[in-house]
Amino acid sequence: MNHPIDKQQAETPSSIHLLRYLPQRRDFNWRALDPTAVRSAGDLPPYLILGDLDEASFKRSDEGWSARWQGTGADTWLELAHDVAQQQWVAENRWRGIKGSITICKTCIPLPVVIGQVMFGRFPEKWDAAVKTLLEATYQLTVLVPPKEAPSICGIPDGPFRTLAFPLAVSELRAFRDRLRQCLERWQLPYPVAAEARLTYQGVCWHEGESTGWLDTTRPEDAFRQSVQDTGLVPLGFPRRTPVPGQAAAWTHARELYYVYLTCPFAGLTDLLPRLASSQGPIRKVDDPRLRFEWRPLVLSAGLEHFAADLTLYDEPRTTLMYLRFKPLAQWWGKGETVGPLVDGIRSAEDDLARAEAISADVVEHIERVVEQINDEEQA
Repeated sequence: MNHPIDKQQAETPSSIHLLRYLPQRRDFNWRALDPTAVRSAGDLPPYLILGDLDEASFKRSDEGWSARWQGTGADTWLELAHDVAQQQWVAENRWRGIKGSITICKTCIPLPVVIGQVMFGRFPEKWDAAVKTLLEATYQLTVLVPPKEAPSICGIPDGPFRTLAFPLAVSELRAFRDRLRQCLERWQLPYPVAAEARLTYQGVCWHEGESTGWLDTTRPEDAFRQSVQDTGLVPLGFPRRTPVPGQAAAWTHARELYYVYLTCPFAGLTDLLPRLASSQGPIRKVDDPRLRFEWRPLVLSAGLEHFAADLTLYDEPRTTLMYLRFKPLAQWWGKGETVGPLVDGIRSAEDDLARAEAISADVVEHIERVVEQINDEEQA
C-alpha cells in the first residue's frame, strides 16, 4: 500500500465492538447446587440451555424432584430430574419436537459438567439438519452444519452458541447497532446477544454475464467503484478478468470489508431471526428483494471464524464463488491468554466506530473525485 488513501485505510480498526446484551436473571450459585437440598423451584437455575425455568413444572417427592426449562419455540424444552434412590441426574431435551438426548449421570458429577460435557459434548445432528432446512427455506442465508462428530462448545447456562455473520457497509454500522440496541431493550429476550464488526478478507469469483449481481460488469473500474460504494472501503486492487477459451470469462475480486458477527445461543436462533429480518436489511426472507450471493448471511458454529483458516462457498447455479479468510484468535487478542484486549475493545468501541466512519468517508469521497475526473477526461 503506497497510495495515501491506502495508508489511511490501513488505520481502519480491525474490529469494532457493537453491543452486548445480557438478560435480567436472578443470581444463582452453581457451585452450591446440591440436588439433595432442592426444596423448591427457587433452588434451581432460572435458565438452562433451552429456556427459562417453568416454576409450575417443579415436582418433588420422596423419590426425588423434576423440573422443566421451557424454550421460546413450540415443543422445545429441557427436563432435569434427581433420582434419590439411584443418586443420579436424569436429563432429557427436545427442540421443536425433535428429540435430543437422554443423559443419566451420578450426582457426584457437577451439573454443569453433566449438561455441558456429557449431554452436549456432541451437538444433536438432527437439530443441525432441521435448523438448516428451516432457516434456508425461510431466509436468504446459508447454514453451515459442523462436521459429523465435531466437538460442541456448550456454555452454562446458555448452551451451545451460533453466530450470524453478514457483511455491512461502514456507513451502516452505527444505524444497525443503534436499532438493534433499542430493539433488545424493548424485547427483553431471555438469552444473551453480542455483536462485533470485524474486517474480513473476501474474495469473489464469477462468470461474466452469468452471475446475478455482476451481469452488467464489463469494465474493472465499474466493479471497483461499485465495491467502494457497497462497502465504504477500497478493495485490494482492480478486479481481474481472465479469458477462458470456449467459456464465459472469469472475474476475480478481492477486498476487505466489515462483517458483523452476531452471536446468540442456539436456542434463540429461530426466535431472533424473524425479529431481525426486513425487506431492505442485511437479513431478508426468501420473498424479499434478492441479496447478491456474497452479501448473504451465514450461520456458523460460534467461534468458527476464529478457529477456521478460511471458507469457500458456491451459489446454487455455481456461477459465483465466495472465499472468506479469517484471522486466527491469536491475531485478535495476541498470544497471551488474557481478556484485556476484549475489555479494551469494549471501552474504545465508540472511538473505533467513529474512526472507521471518518476513514471510510474520506475513502469514498476520494474515489468519487477520481471517477468524476476519469469520466470528464473520457468525455472531453
